[in-house]
Amino acid sequence: MDYKVISAFPIGKNTVIELNEMPMISIGQLITIDDIKAKVIGIPMLPPDKQAIYVDKVVSVSQDVHV
Repeated sequence: MDYKVISAFPIGKNTVIELNEMPMISIGQLITIDDIKAKVIGIPMLPPDKQAIYVDKVVSVSQDVHV
């Protein structure tokens, strides 16, 4: 499945990325962000209309996430 990064919040060498839709995902799962392997290291608690994951790579807006 493909998702789009709609906003990115860098925290050191990690990034919280807001997605256009929330994938079925778990902490520790490997995903691909524009051909870069990343690990999901957290799923932040956000309001119901926001979906985000915390990954171990620096990510920018408009990149594609493949789960």
